[in-house]
Amino acid sequence: MLGDRPVLAHTLVAFEKCEVIEEMFVVIPKGDHAFCQQKIVSPLTLRKEVHLVTGGPTRQSSVLNGLKATEGKFEVVAIHDGVRPLVKIEQIAECVRVAEEYGGCIPATQATDTVKTVD
Repeated sequence: MLGDRPVLAHTLVAFEKCEVIEEMFVVIPKGDHAFCQQKIVSPLTLRKEVHLVTGGPTRQSSVLNGLKATEGKFEVVAIHDGVRPLVKIEQIAECVRVAEEYGGCIPATQATDTVKTVD
């Protein structure tokens, strides 16, 4: 949970607010469809269609399952780790724009140094 919502809900809201995103395909573990629909997707009342896709045994196979679920409907597909909810709407839109122009885009954010005191 992050605040009053599941982490994935925050991510879905960010992609919902991004005008260049048409639909969302959420890849989840087998058996989690009902939970995800009832506890995460439905309470959000999103305008965009959300497709729940069963993942695979590895991240690579899960991404492939998600891509297959799009059935080739889109020229550009944004792949995002749903448990990283702090993605900015502008960053999503810029990545899509760059991918349309150059064929691909990988976003990066500058790391912030952390100083810790250990006893």
